[in-house]
Amino acid sequence: MDTTYTPGDTVPTSGIYQVIHEPGENKKPHEVIALQGELFPVCRTCLREVKFKLLKAANHIRQDDSF
Repeated sequence: MDTTYTPGDTVPTSGIYQVIHEPGENKKPHEVIALQGELFPVCRTCLREVKFKLLKAANHIRQDDSF
């Protein structure tokens, strides 16, 4: 089962997320980078009718102890 997140949820893991808009909003799924600890935002067009699904976890450079 794939976990999806909605606006207002806390980003659990930094990485690349697929954004899935409500059908009929004329917005195709696309990818965004979200950082752990931030909140998933609402869509300016479809407001809360949007979901986020983690595609690839990746640490932000600020989260890497080497830098």
